[in-house]
Amino acid sequence: MRLFPALGVVMSLFLTESLSALPSFPKAREETEPKIPSPYERCQQPLKNVSEDLLFTCAEHEFWHAFSDGRLKPRKEAETILADIMKLTQKSTEGAKRGRLLALRGYLRLSMALENAKLEYLLLGGMENDFKAAKKLDTENKTYDTFLDTIIMAKSAAFGDWKKATALALPAFEILKDHPTNILALSGTTIGFPMNSGLPQKTIEFLSTWTCPDDIADFCYDNTQHAPFARPGLSFHFAEAYARMGDRAKTIEYLEKAKQAPAYDAWQYKHLVEKPLADMDTYMAYWNAFGPADSAFDKVYANQNFGCVMCHGR
Repeated sequence: MRLFPALGVVMSLFLTESLSALPSFPKAREETEPKIPSPYERCQQPLKNVSEDLLFTCAEHEFWHAFSDGRLKPRKEAETILADIMKLTQKSTEGAKRGRLLALRGYLRLSMALENAKLEYLLLGGMENDFKAAKKLDTENKTYDTFLDTIIMAKSAAFGDWKKATALALPAFEILKDHPTNILALSGTTIGFPMNSGLPQKTIEFLSTWTCPDDIADFCYDNTQHAPFARPGLSFHFAEAYARMGDRAKTIEYLEKAKQAPAYDAWQYKHLVEKPLADMDTYMAYWNAFGPADSAFDKVYANQNFGCVMCHGR
């Protein structure tokens, strides 16, 4: 995952990586006020006066409020509130709900690392530890496993250690046999691996056979409160994956689906669709120029500083 280095944590790189291996990282995304007002009811203060059930509920609201905002300050504030709620509920017998709190903080830290240039969350293991702890509290939720696998493999991929990164990625594909929808959390990363790793091919194999399950039908066929631009964003996700694999017809098909999606006209990233459609020869030539050993890891949208807000941003 390409993340911008923060002063004070770069020394930690020297513990495991050589200076010559340091990758380039994107800058923090430009911060602008969301165009869609927050629909989330915030936690009552002081938190100590809030019932346990309401604490778990308002933690969800605080997460989605800040995550969808996209700016660093609200996300840091939500991180603090989640930590406070974790302390207040640490004796709760609701293991899955406590696991969800940790996962929410992991997602939040992932978004800050990717989009707000908080590299320390990747390098110092904060979000990695959150997902590890969430897995222990909720062993049934395999989404946590996939996000953890993605974070771990991304560390090696960012430094070009493709042998290690590929080995770390393979368990994530095993999970897909029983949890096929997890491909949507994995594919944005693995599609950018070098072709000679075999992972882009495995990725498109799962994407091409994936069908929308009933339990997330709202996300598959319409935008949602949590993902105001789910439809154009997910269609572009597929379009870019097919472009990476050189499939022009499928790329056009999904770019057109994005263009016809609800809320497309209000989508901040429609240039990602319109520019390729205006010149498909150039767009396909760009992806076809990568050789078998070349990485596109830092070129795919999922590793840019808008990878989360593309679908979830307000």
